[in-house]
Amino acid sequence: MNFLINYFKNKIFGFKSRFRAFILIGFFLSVIIIFVVVFWSKDYYLPGGVDYGVTFSKLYAEELNLDWQEAYLAILDDLKVDKIRIPIYWPDIEPRIDEFYFKDYDWMFEQAGQRGVGVIPVIGRRVPRWPECHTPPWADRLRSQDMVNRRLLKIIEQTAKHFSLYNNLIAWQVENEPFLSIFGECPKPDADLLSQEIHIVKSVDPTRPIIITDSGELSFWGKSSSYADILGITLYRFVWNPVIGYFGHIYPPAFYRYRASNVIQNNPALSNVIVMELQAEPWINGPSITEASLAEQYSSMDLNKLKSIVDYTESAGFNQAYFWGAEWWYWLKIKHGDEQFWQYAKTFWQ
Repeated sequence: MNFLINYFKNKIFGFKSRFRAFILIGFFLSVIIIFVVVFWSKDYYLPGGVDYGVTFSKLYAEELNLDWQEAYLAILDDLKVDKIRIPIYWPDIEPRIDEFYFKDYDWMFEQAGQRGVGVIPVIGRRVPRWPECHTPPWADRLRSQDMVNRRLLKIIEQTAKHFSLYNNLIAWQVENEPFLSIFGECPKPDADLLSQEIHIVKSVDPTRPIIITDSGELSFWGKSSSYADILGITLYRFVWNPVIGYFGHIYPPAFYRYRASNVIQNNPALSNVIVMELQAEPWINGPSITEASLAEQYSSMDLNKLKSIVDYTESAGFNQAYFWGAEWWYWLKIKHGDEQFWQYAKTFWQ
């Protein structure tokens, strides 16, 4: 009899223990789920909002068969932007070895300066727009990558010395996404070379900050942020993939906010994380947007999508963002009579 009593007591006690354990596990899982839902769904709007600028690429404007100077002036005078990022293409400024030509970019700096517009030049070999790395034909013919690198360091020094004299230069961006190896026609990433480029720029101009950029979606930012005074990231919401075609990213604003806070916390020298490439044009399957029909372009980017991207950027708590696609807005306006993007863009500076 005692054996049976003890047996059932143990059974009951074991059941109660397991029940308590299930309750505790359920409670902790509920707390975790609530925390994750609240955290990931939280908005991080800043009281002062986002300070917007644009990127302007002479190369891209020419690809769109625009008068690049006319497009540039329209961005300054009609949109009235107050900050502009300008990729400086190595083939433009050293078309032949040791022959330096800065005239076109001097004109852009001067026009911006006359209007009180700040400029961020992007210098190096890997700068915005396809094929990402832009090397003069003469440099491509050099016998080794080491020889190309030495020439790259020389043009970095020449460029830094030349443009550091402009009062409206607000920061330097050295290379573009230098550690992103899966995109672009480029040599493999070289951290030592990047360090040398940054050292040269800081030696020439020790007062202005260095921006290093990284993919907002395809990187953790830790390595890039360790080289930067300011980290610039991309923010894309509607993209194309060869497997599933066009799609929209589903992660919430906290996906960016948490990582931005984390890299700042772990890198005392890092002063800010900003959106250096904010999607404001279609992501097209192909190297050139002009190869896609307008219908395909609008399926990837319409005005409602752009507005949703702006709201998302603000809810992620960024204080600066540079639109990517101002040349496309102007192209739609001039070549296709579609002014909706252009008129909407005016609201950010007027």
